[in-house]
This record gives sequence, structure tokens and C-alpha cells, in this order.
Amino acid sequence: MRARKADDIEAVLPDAISWVDQGADYPYRAEVPAEAAAQVLAERVRTIGYNNFKKSVRERGRHDAYMRVWEVMRRWGQRCRDAGVG
Repeated sequence: MRARKADDIEAVLPDAISWVDQGADYPYRAEVPAEAAAQVLAERVRTIGYNNFKKSVRERGRHDAYMRVWEVMRRWGQRCRDAGVG
């Protein structure tokens, strides 16, 4: 498992032992058995309680980053539609 923010791994898998690789694009890392990660992530998906992901993000800096990614992908999707690419 990899993350860009220190506490993201712990938030999902609190028992995971993580370390930092400062040279990596995702510097926070943990080795987690695939089945354990799959179970936790599946439960998280089953219990989603929002209808708009962007509005559910409370941390301002993270919200702004997600909005920038959303905007890039919105423009890309529009270019695909304009070009008739399915």
C-alpha cells in the first residue's frame, strides 16, 4: 500500500507497519496482505455514506487537489466527446 500523506495508510489499516521512502512519488508505504486490504476496502465501499465525493472531503488542501484533478479529467472527457472517441 502506498500513500502521499503520512496518516492515510493508518486511517485505512491502523495495524499496518509503514515506512517512508523519501525518493518515491508515494513516500508512505506499508506491506499489507492483499486479502486484508481487499476486505477493508470492500467494507469501506459498502458503507459509503455520501452522494458527492468532492463535497465529502473536509481537509481543504486535499479537497482543492481533488478539484484540480477533477477539472483536468473533465476537460479530457470533453475533448474525447468532441473528437467522437468512445
